[in-house]
Amino acid sequence: MDTMRTLEMERMFREGMEHLRAARWEEAISLFTRLREMGVVDPELDKILAEAQLKAEIARSTMPAGALPPAPPRKRSLPLLLGAGGAVLFVLIAAVALFRMQPTQPEAVAPTQVPLPKPAAPISGQPVKPAEAKTSALLVRMASGQNPVQTSPNLEIILDASGSMLAKIGNDPKIDIAHGSLNSLVELLPGDTNIALRTYGRQRTNDCSDLELVTGFAPLERTSFMEKIRSIRPINLSRTPMDQSIRQVAQDVDGITSDVLVILVSDGDETCGGDPAKAAADLRASHPNVRVSVIGFAVGPEDWKARLQAIAEQGGGSYFDAADAAQLADALQQAVQLTYRIVDIRGREVFSGPVGTAAESLPLGEYTIEVGGSVPLKVERVRISGKQTTIELLRRNGEYVAQVLRR
Repeated sequence: MDTMRTLEMERMFREGMEHLRAARWEEAISLFTRLREMGVVDPELDKILAEAQLKAEIARSTMPAGALPPAPPRKRSLPLLLGAGGAVLFVLIAAVALFRMQPTQPEAVAPTQVPLPKPAAPISGQPVKPAEAKTSALLVRMASGQNPVQTSPNLEIILDASGSMLAKIGNDPKIDIAHGSLNSLVELLPGDTNIALRTYGRQRTNDCSDLELVTGFAPLERTSFMEKIRSIRPINLSRTPMDQSIRQVAQDVDGITSDVLVILVSDGDETCGGDPAKAAADLRASHPNVRVSVIGFAVGPEDWKARLQAIAEQGGGSYFDAADAAQLADALQQAVQLTYRIVDIRGREVFSGPVGTAAESLPLGEYTIEVGGSVPLKVERVRISGKQTTIELLRRNGEYVAQVLRR
């Protein structure tokens, strides 16, 4: 961390603490949030930010109109921070002492509903209650500095090695670009991922039985797995038996009861007369714990792309389109992002999606949030009120910790 950046972070922290002492909650929250976005990751800062947000909520619900904030206590100056490496740590230690001096207001339960804009003027003499929000939003995201690449506990990659993968994008064959993007992904995967690799088309010309399980499910060993990826080289005029490859996944996952994510990376269409979308639907029906996502890499005709999209739809996964190396790397990371679902009090799923997306228009009430991945997490009795609820995820010592925030 360079000295100028450290001094700027120190200045922002000092200003944030001054806002706290003056009970200017929103200004303090804004500065502390910016510090987190700049890469400051520390439990004490998280705690200070959460308490400031709570005090802001209490102030909004309990302070009478026109009331002034409490008088600030005597100011204390922060000593000059000389060491760039230790600046953030010193600031956070000072935060705890200064924040404890903040005068507190009477605790109150945050309101569960908020008024909407006032309606047209009521009929004279008839008091009208303001309209009330009936729905709100919930966002589940990773805490600042946390890697959203968390994936399912079991991941199988199917890499297309048909002859078309020898075509070039710029100066590089598609297969070489795929090698680099996949290996970049493997470097980001959690170490406890159970992973498998399958391919087709790298051994024989015009042979629809050219299918291969390169390595079955096993704990991730990065160096070995990346070498296996690089060993996959297409040959000219080899075929694209996607249907049979997907059907053979049923054998690969036999005996696995936890979630499995299959990612098919392909640049073309089925060439062996099969129906890969139906194969994905059949796999999903026989193994509900398996999802099939597809990345279309520099796909040609639109009808090819449509058929690849159908595989993902029938397989319960997502489709990603990638035209070059950067987009392929991005698509792979999106494909393995952590997912979550929201379950209502009757046990019905009302939303599912990747971490980082929000569920909009949820009816007010209590919900259970279930986060997937290699270390599942369940957050129960999360109350959705008139304000957006945010759940931040932090992985510590191999487990997730959830913090519920209100906006």
